[in-house]
Amino acid sequence: MIGTTPDLLSHLRLSRSNASLSAALERAGTELTTFRKTDILEATGGDPRRLYGIETRIARLTARTDTLSLAASRSALTQSSLQTITATTVDVGIDLLAEIGRNDLIAARTEAGQARNGLGSVVSTLNASFAGRSLFAGAAVDTTPLISSEDMIAEIRTLVDAAPDATSALAAIDTYFNDPAGGFATSAYRGATQNAPAVETGDGEYADYALRADAEPLRRIMQGLATAVMAVESDFADDAPAQALLLQDAGTVIVNARLAVVELGNALGVQEARIEDAATRTTAEQSALELARSEMIAVDPYETAARFAELESQLASLYTVTSRLTSMSLTLYLR
Repeated sequence: MIGTTPDLLSHLRLSRSNASLSAALERAGTELTTFRKTDILEATGGDPRRLYGIETRIARLTARTDTLSLAASRSALTQSSLQTITATTVDVGIDLLAEIGRNDLIAARTEAGQARNGLGSVVSTLNASFAGRSLFAGAAVDTTPLISSEDMIAEIRTLVDAAPDATSALAAIDTYFNDPAGGFATSAYRGATQNAPAVETGDGEYADYALRADAEPLRRIMQGLATAVMAVESDFADDAPAQALLLQDAGTVIVNARLAVVELGNALGVQEARIEDAATRTTAEQSALELARSEMIAVDPYETAARFAELESQLASLYTVTSRLTSMSLTLYLR
């Protein structure tokens, strides 16, 4: 019994040393893999509030970066869609007016014969989506904003064929596209009447970059193309004076609407620039804050690796001593 107490004390001391070294090794291992100090309180001088403030701001900036990236992609595709629409109608309106101006109705009819395909292209472009979200449906991003061009033409054809003369037909087409109670608003456009949410470009600042398919310049483009289709496909196709009136109106509407769509693109370009500038500023601020955080809690990987190796060696030595002491105690007990 006299020799038992020192052995017990030795075991207790060794156990405490083992626990201490194991905990230190675990902390060093964590720091080695995360490159962050595990004792945040010590790293911040006992006041972690500034660190928590930095990390909260970084999290907010990270979310903003993701949102800005999505907005940049959506606005770029929207801009590309507007360019597609202006390219589709680049010559139609001017050519129609020129041909009607020189009384070349045959050439004007040929030009108008392409309007059905042009309208189909415009509608298809406005029904585009990005990442599963419609570009031109306003807040209803999960909705395809327009009915098909074929269905739209059928609705307009019904109105035009019921008109007694070309002037009345033009009025019916205008009502369809521009009256709040007209067929476009009540049937053809299925998106929201509210814009999609603007993107935050700074604290309390937003860029409203989203467009809707019911924007007036876009409606007017479709109106002009639809009028050209009616000139060659409706009951007025066999009435030369009426047809000329429809074709002239179609050309005028398309030319003016195309200029308005270009202006839409210019306004969108301003918002794109704001989004790009915000992304640059956000990235810069985020990098600066990450550097500040790193200076507070980052560990030197070489020093940490050296400390980890030293603790491993110490723990291995302790295991050896413990093993020998255990063997010696067992031998004495057996004697």
